[in-house]
This record gives sequence, C-alpha cells and structure tokens, in this order.
Amino acid sequence: LRGLRRATVVVVLLYTITPILWVVAISLRDPVRTMTIPPELLVRPTFHHYRDLFAGIWGNFAAYYVNTVIVCGLAVLLSLAVGMPAAFGLSRAMVRQRWANVFLGTMTVIYAIPPISLTIPFYDIFSSLGLFDTRTALVLAYQSRVLPFTVWMMKTFFDEIPRELDDAGMVDGLSRVQVALHVVLPLSLPGIFATAVFCLILVW
Repeated sequence: LRGLRRATVVVVLLYTITPILWVVAISLRDPVRTMTIPPELLVRPTFHHYRDLFAGIWGNFAAYYVNTVIVCGLAVLLSLAVGMPAAFGLSRAMVRQRWANVFLGTMTVIYAIPPISLTIPFYDIFSSLGLFDTRTALVLAYQSRVLPFTVWMMKTFFDEIPRELDDAGMVDGLSRVQVALHVVLPLSLPGIFATAVFCLILVW
C-alpha cells in the first residue's frame, strides 16, 4: 500500500511539473526547432534567448524586474501595515457593529470597482501631487485592490482566534495593543503569510 501511494505521488508530481519542464526546454531551444512536429525531445541547448533578454534587445529587463519586486514588496507591506489593525478592530468589535458593516461593505464596493475605471482619477491625483511616473504612485494605486482584500482576509483569521485569549491577556495586565502584538499576532502568523502571498499575486 505504501508503494502504491508513493507511485501515485510520483505520477501526480510528474504530471504537475511537466508543463514547467516543457517551458524551460522550449526556452533552451533554437527558434527553428521550437515548433517542429513531432516535437524533438533531444536538442542541443542554446542560451541566446537569455542573453537577448538580459543584454540584448531586452537589456532593461533586469531593471524592470527589480522595479516590480520593489513595488510589489512595498505594496504588500503597506497593505498589511494598514489592513491588519483595521481587521483586528473590526474583528474585536472596537466600533459599533453597524459601522463595522458599513466599513466592510465599503471595502467590498471598492474592491469590485474595475481597475481600468480608476486610471484617469489616479492620473490626475498623482500628477497634481508630483508623483506621476514614480514607484510611490504605483504602490498607492495598488492599495485600491489589495487593501480591501487584506482587511477581509485578516478579519477572517482574527475571528478564528478565541476572544477568551484577549480577556486572559488583559486580566494579566496587558493593554489592548499588547494583546494584539503578543497574543493575537503570533497566533495569526499563518494567516498573515497566506494573505501576503495572495496580495503579492494580486499586485504582480
């Protein structure tokens, strides 16, 4: 039975990674041999595609990639820094339930707005602030997508943490902020990681 399980895992793994291996193989082929029918399995690899990408006609690719990493990283960090306290306050009912529902509904409406419809407003706002064609503008613009998502996701994770732990911490003399930092935050690390990954995918 154990051998059957291992064989099943190997088959599923091969089935899963075959498209990735095929893309890598195509990237190492000469363009003439890429579309041959039937496909050639054994060919002499060439790296001229990568040479063109980093040093040739697409020589700016490295700079573009670095910009993407910086913008995505900052956008995710900002969304977590702003969204997590908001989600914690909504989860722990620090505001009236009526206003909490209004806030969550507003987040849903903002998230549902098509991004293309925000292009002209963002252009006008960032031009007037002197942020046009800057990384800062991109990071702020992406918040319209990832911040509502972060609030909803983190609120769900915070709701799963029993409030009795908050009460126990406050009985021991912790403030609300200390409870959030020393009790709730360590328990919500898997949720924070999952939210960060999904936000990174959205921004990327």
